[in-house]
Amino acid sequence: MVHIYAISLSGLVFFLRGSFSIFGASWPHLFVVRIFSYLIDTALLTAAAMLWTILPHEVFANGWLSLKVALVVVYIGFGFVAMRQKNSRNLRIIFFVLAAIMYAIIIGIARAHTMTGWFG
Repeated sequence: MVHIYAISLSGLVFFLRGSFSIFGASWPHLFVVRIFSYLIDTALLTAAAMLWTILPHEVFANGWLSLKVALVVVYIGFGFVAMRQKNSRNLRIIFFVLAAIMYAIIIGIARAHTMTGWFG
């Protein structure tokens, strides 16, 4: 359950930070807010690393799990571009939407335990 709550909290914090950042608010870039986000993501990555050590063969035996891990890396990249203040507002909006779509796809794959996710 900790994993599910952390995923939900991570998504909520990302969407709040991203939304307010796009509209020019400064608080999403405050050190305390970023650290909170990093702590949640660290908990998620630690859980993934623990799972990987417990079930090393399962990570690659299940296509859906490998796809999910790969898409998490893509999601992080999209989120990085979306939150970077140096990028133009339009570019940040595009990557914010891409990150939101990627987040939904990842959740669908995780819930369905298939590579087709919500469409399976």
